Amino acid sequence: MAITLAELVYSELIGLVQRTRVSYPACFNKIRLTENMVDKRESYTKEDLLASGRGELFGAKGPQLPAPNMLMMDRVVKMTETGGNFDKGYVEAELDINPDLWFFGCHFIGDPVMPGCLGLDAMWQLVGFYLGWLGGEGKGRALGVGEVKFTGQVLPTAKKVTYRIHFKTHC
Repeated sequence: MAITLAELVYSELIGLVQRTRVSYPACFNKIRLTENMVDKRESYTKEDLLASGRGELFGAKGPQLPAPNMLMMDRVVKMTETGGNFDKGYVEAELDINPDLWFFGCHFIGDPVMPGCLGLDAMWQLVGFYLGWLGGEGKGRALGVGEVKFTGQVLPTAKKVTYRIHFKTHC
C-alpha cells in the first residue's frame, strides 16, 4: 500500500518548497526495531552519510543513501523520534552550496540554478535515512510526487540549503 509522504510529514526546503505531496511505499508502524541501527545519534557527519551509502551504517539489510554526486546533503544536524510541529519526529539536514557543484554547470548554461527535483530527492533521501535510523529494513523507493510549489531558487551564490521535515503521523 502506498501512502503519500504528505500524510506522514510536513516538510520544508527553506525558501523553496512550500508544500509537497509524495507517494512513498513505507508505513511507519510496520517498522520493527532491529539490530540494524546500533549507533542512534541525533546528528551525522558527511562521512557518516557516505558510510550509509556503502551499506556500513544500517547493516546489510538496511537502507542506503546514494553515493556522490547524487547525495543531496552534507550533514544531518538533528534527528528525533519525537518533537517537530506534531511531536511525531523531526529531521534537519544541510547541503553546503558552492558554484562548483556539478549541477550548476549544466542546469542551466549561462543561468545556473539547482534543479528543484534534486531538492525533492534530498527530502526523499532524508525520509529513507530516518526510516533506517528507526530500524527499518529494506530499500524504499519514492513512487512519485503529487503536488509541489516552488517559491524560490538555489543559486551558486547561496551558502547553504536547510531541509526540515516534521513527521505528522506514524500511520
